[in-house]
Amino acid sequence: MFSRMTDAEIDMFVRDYDKNEAQKLIDEAKAYDLYGREVLEKFSLERICQEFNGIGPDRMRPIYRKILTWLGRRYLSCVLIHDMDYVIGGNERDFHDSNERLRMNLNKMLNIFFSKWNPWYWVEWVSINYIIFAECEYFGWEGFHKNIPPEEEIDEESQPSGE
Repeated sequence: MFSRMTDAEIDMFVRDYDKNEAQKLIDEAKAYDLYGREVLEKFSLERICQEFNGIGPDRMRPIYRKILTWLGRRYLSCVLIHDMDYVIGGNERDFHDSNERLRMNLNKMLNIFFSKWNPWYWVEWVSINYIIFAECEYFGWEGFHKNIPPEEEIDEESQPSGE
C-alpha cells in the first residue's frame, strides 16, 4: 500500500515538529534527567525543529520513519538528544558515546514506563538493546557528522603524559 503512495500523499502523514512539540520533548528530557540532555541547550528551538525528524535515518522513506516514530513515541525525548548529538558530530569515540547514551536513556525510560514483571518490558528491552542500539552502532556512522578527520584524531591513552 505505502509503496504506491505519491510524495504528496506521504507528506500528509509526515510533518515537521513544531516548537510546542519540541519544547515538550526538551522538558521531558529534563524532567527524566536523561543523559546528555545538555546538548539541547546548544540549539535554538527553531534549529531543533528543523533537524529532528523522528525515529530513523534521513535516507529512510518518510512514511516508514513516521511509522517507527509512532511505535517509539514514548522514547522521543531520548531520540531527540541522540539526533542532536549526531548534528554536532565529532570523531569515532563521540559516535560510540552518542549511541551508548541513547541506549542508556532508552533503558532508563523503559524502567519508568514498565515493571520488569510486565511482559512488554522484555519485548521493548530486546528492541532497545538488540535492534535500535545495534542499528545505530552499525549503520549510523554514515549519518554522523564527522568533523574531525581520522588522521587528526588523538588517542589519549596512547599519548605520553608529558611528565
